[in-house]
Amino acid sequence: MVGIILLFISLNLYSNKKYYFSLLLFFLFLTNGYQVVPIRWLLEGLPIDKGTDLAIIYILVIFINNLHCLKSILKSFSIVKCLIYFIYFTIANLFYSIIILNYSLINVIQVFRQYLIFLAFIPFVFVPLSDLKKVFNSIAFITLLQCLLFLIQIVTEKPLLNAIDGTDKIVTTLEGSFTRFYNSPAFLIPISFYFILVYKQKNLVYHFFTICILVLTIIGPLHRSNIIAFVVVLALYGISQKGNTIYILLLLILMFVASQIEILNNRMTTAFVDLSNSFNSNLSLENINQNDNTFLFRIGHFVERFDYVLKNNNGWLFGIGLISDNSIQAKKLPFTNGLVSEYTGQVVQIDTGDLIYSPLVLTTGILGTFLYIFLFARFSIYFYKNLQHSEYAVIGLLMILFAFFTSMAGTEMLSYTFRVYVILISIIVFKQSHLNIKHLV
Repeated sequence: MVGIILLFISLNLYSNKKYYFSLLLFFLFLTNGYQVVPIRWLLEGLPIDKGTDLAIIYILVIFINNLHCLKSILKSFSIVKCLIYFIYFTIANLFYSIIILNYSLINVIQVFRQYLIFLAFIPFVFVPLSDLKKVFNSIAFITLLQCLLFLIQIVTEKPLLNAIDGTDKIVTTLEGSFTRFYNSPAFLIPISFYFILVYKQKNLVYHFFTICILVLTIIGPLHRSNIIAFVVVLALYGISQKGNTIYILLLLILMFVASQIEILNNRMTTAFVDLSNSFNSNLSLENINQNDNTFLFRIGHFVERFDYVLKNNNGWLFGIGLISDNSIQAKKLPFTNGLVSEYTGQVVQIDTGDLIYSPLVLTTGILGTFLYIFLFARFSIYFYKNLQHSEYAVIGLLMILFAFFTSMAGTEMLSYTFRVYVILISIIVFKQSHLNIKHLV
């Protein structure tokens, strides 16, 4: 019941134009208690199991109350049309799944609801720029505190943060008994770009300490693709922006020094070996052995599902429909590539934390996957065009580039937090470029 009370408070604050505290509560829901507050405290006695459901309700209530402004918003801020078009596509997929495929209404809605998060532009668009920047800055420092907790975890080997997706399995052990934690702060990547490229600290010692905390938190989980992508994205930006080349070079040197740590060096070496072996292999469904290395596992995972969708009627349009692993139909799927569930002992058919393309092509089809990728490509172009008008545009651009680079090694681009933050940054950039949109209120 605590979650419902906080939801009512947040909506009341919003209606009374106390946007700052209202949005902080919204992000509390979105991040399942900022990964610190146990989500069960918020959801006790409620028929939902994730704080993100409260975030979706928050968005829908504000959307319905301001539906009469939608036409004006789309006219003034054309990029959000892409969000609406994709929602239209998923609504069509919803009806196809229920009427044609005869899937359970409850199961279909469970999958469909994740796309309602794209309506988050509605709560943000009416908020003054000063409040949006204040919220952004507050989340940045909350993330910095989360980073400190994350690093303390590694030393104490005791979890201090919750996983952003609410899962319980957040720890594994590598060679040398190093404990890996999978509960990195939700906004670690965009906030790292914020402190490195946007936020101005007067004290250089504090600034250097902040950067070290962020970089160590990126390195801490030993996600090879994340480390490589972060370095590559910053290097590309440093090359394209001559004024920042020296600063980016110093950061890359810091990353290089950190890479000399033996366990990290071993992880990075195996990453490049895996990539080399993968591209020197005969990449066909019959020849892929998912046990060879993690990259081949991901290729095999996607190829098997892509091949199935191609052979399925209307697979190119809607895949196999909006379906999740807990449905009856999912249990009948024939996929052999994938992780084995510790609960069922069977290969997980749809959901995966390893890449975005398999679940996308299965539930939205080839067309839906293309539209989803195009959607964020469109946002990246928008940010690129506004680099001179808003310092926040670089955060959005690099955040999306990072997500693209890691799209075969993680599901960042499918996460609620990624979608909402891209939208938040785009609204800030829009308001900085146009100063105000009072005529929409």
